[in-house]
Amino acid sequence: MCGKMLEIADPVHGQILLPYDIVQIINTPQFQRLKNIKQLGVMFVNKPETVHTRYDHCIGTYWASKRMLNKLEINSKWITKDKDWPVYRLSVEIAGLLHDIGHGPFSHAWETVVENYNHEWNAIPCVNAIFRQLDSSIFNNLRANRNFGIELIKALIVGEPNLLSTPMPEQYLFVFEIVNNKQCSLDVDKWDYLNRDHHCLKDFCNPDMNFIDVFLNAAVTDDGKHIQYRYEDYDKIYKLFTARFEFHLKAYRMQKNLACDYVLRKIIMDNNFKIDKKDITEITARDMDLFLKFTDDCVFDLIKDTVDFNCFKYPKQIELVDSSQPYDFILNNAFKGPGEEMPPDTQFHFYGDISKKASIKRDTKGVNEMLYFKFDKSIL
Repeated sequence: MCGKMLEIADPVHGQILLPYDIVQIINTPQFQRLKNIKQLGVMFVNKPETVHTRYDHCIGTYWASKRMLNKLEINSKWITKDKDWPVYRLSVEIAGLLHDIGHGPFSHAWETVVENYNHEWNAIPCVNAIFRQLDSSIFNNLRANRNFGIELIKALIVGEPNLLSTPMPEQYLFVFEIVNNKQCSLDVDKWDYLNRDHHCLKDFCNPDMNFIDVFLNAAVTDDGKHIQYRYEDYDKIYKLFTARFEFHLKAYRMQKNLACDYVLRKIIMDNNFKIDKKDITEITARDMDLFLKFTDDCVFDLIKDTVDFNCFKYPKQIELVDSSQPYDFILNNAFKGPGEEMPPDTQFHFYGDISKKASIKRDTKGVNEMLYFKFDKSIL
């Protein structure tokens, strides 16, 4: 601790200083649960080094949001002149901190198990529960005007301004392009998770990560509706999407990782696992007592005695085979190329000297392949 600040040595951002009010949020059981939710799901079965958690990522995203907000204030000085700005700024920071608070076990892997599970919408009851526990005066500012700040946090996480019961001034609509940017997909969530995953995966997936200036050079449009980026950083924007594509290609959608996701789903679907008499596929944050127990370790403990669980202990049991050979299951591995995943230029706003806009060649070639697997249960 440093006075009322908590100091964290983060492998991605370096020294992170957390104010006492933010520490209060981190100390809630809802946030502490994230220590037992792995960022990359069951990838650790094949890549043991991938054990970083949503806890780490959420703190990193909070810090990235602070850094971007600091630069927006410098690059667009008018936003600090409004007396209401501190509430908007704090709401963005806390939305960054809590944006993944609703994740199920093994993060996105759980969304392949329960197809209608949405971690963003599941965050809403978590945010409600957290703020019922907090009494700091700074949080009272968020409760003013019929809980406007708390409503804004939830809307920012989901990325939907329409969730607000009180419409916000158009001059602050740009805040919806910081944490969950549905305008052009550039947000601090990607800033952190791509760099955090790179820290763990760089030995076998090491793309060009030179895109942080995109966020640190950003400004706000004069009407306050959007964030705008420098023409000079146009090629760096593309680097973010090419880096994300490479992570999908070599890590997130690695063939054996997809197979482990399939096995997890198969085990859950083939059995009738319950926690306190409730089917685990039905557990959400609306059952808060159950949700707090609902972690990676909890699920692995439930399924550890099943026959298929051996695939997690001995991943070589899952073998990729040619389509002409006998197989046990087929998976479709499909994702867009970086040039297609990156939104069209019309969805971005730019400022500066247009002559400095770099020329890029959008690679639209994605991946679309059928994968055939068999279980070799003789391997122990």
